[in-house]
Amino acid sequence: MKLPSLLLLTALFRLARSQSFIDAISAFPQLSSFASFLNNNTTYAATLLNVTRSQTILVPSNSAFTEYRNVTGHSIESLGPDTVQRILQYHTLNATLKSGDLAGGAAAQRGVVVGTQLVDKRYNDRGKWGNSNIKSPGQVVYISPASAGKTRRSLELATRQGSATTTVGTGAGSSTTMNIIDGVWDGGIFQIVDHFLTLPTNCTDTMDDIGLKYLTTALNVVNETDEWNSFQGVTCLAPTTDIAQGTDASSLTTVLSSHTIRGPQYTTVMQDGQTFLSDANTTITVKIEKDGTVWFNDAKVVRGNVVANNGVIHVLDKHLDLDLQANE
Repeated sequence: MKLPSLLLLTALFRLARSQSFIDAISAFPQLSSFASFLNNNTTYAATLLNVTRSQTILVPSNSAFTEYRNVTGHSIESLGPDTVQRILQYHTLNATLKSGDLAGGAAAQRGVVVGTQLVDKRYNDRGKWGNSNIKSPGQVVYISPASAGKTRRSLELATRQGSATTTVGTGAGSSTTMNIIDGVWDGGIFQIVDHFLTLPTNCTDTMDDIGLKYLTTALNVVNETDEWNSFQGVTCLAPTTDIAQGTDASSLTTVLSSHTIRGPQYTTVMQDGQTFLSDANTTITVKIEKDGTVWFNDAKVVRGNVVANNGVIHVLDKHLDLDLQANE
């Protein structure tokens, strides 16, 4: 096949996929703003829907457009094409995600982490795939459990009735409600979100955003802020207790290192009894209770899978047991 013919077929394929998606969301009045946005910005539509594999699009509702304008004083388009494109890429999941995928098993207790099309290093500096327990070339979102106390059938029924919701965790510690509708188009599935997703920021800015200022202060004390933010792929175990209190600089460095694991490690796919080696050469053992509660050694995860541009943060109810023996 000649190259011009191939390019023409590719263009026609993208056009057909775009039209299928726009037609599908146009059936939902609460998505009319996004349908108009794509019709008026065909380049964005082509970029958003330019792959052949199945996707799930998290479609911002009309209220997302209104809320953004009310908060910022301007439209989402005013951010400029580069930033808007990155946001749309973050709204595009590289998987087919339906209500049934959120019911039963670990997903019902611990949620799911899903990769997106966002690969720009400013927002996705997570290092090589092999360093993480979620194999995704793009940045991820964390979708909280939607089916606690529900069977797969009851969740699917709630979806058909329009009453099934969950939460999508994104950058800067932000989250938004996802209305599970299992909308169908030629390229996959779409769900509805109430806000535009927030692009990820670095590790320490994210800690500040979720109320862990004391931890970023501790990093500043030992001059490790830049180092933590420059890690290409890291898991930060962030205790809610002040680990710097009564600790000298040398000991504080060790304490911080004992709460650091290389590679983004997400709790959604961890196994009970699994171990990780910290930067302080200590062993961190995972415990998962029957209800899905996750522990690292003797510290409980009170907020897991907070997205940072270079990894993930798990907030703990206290600091890890510092009497752990270093591995030889």
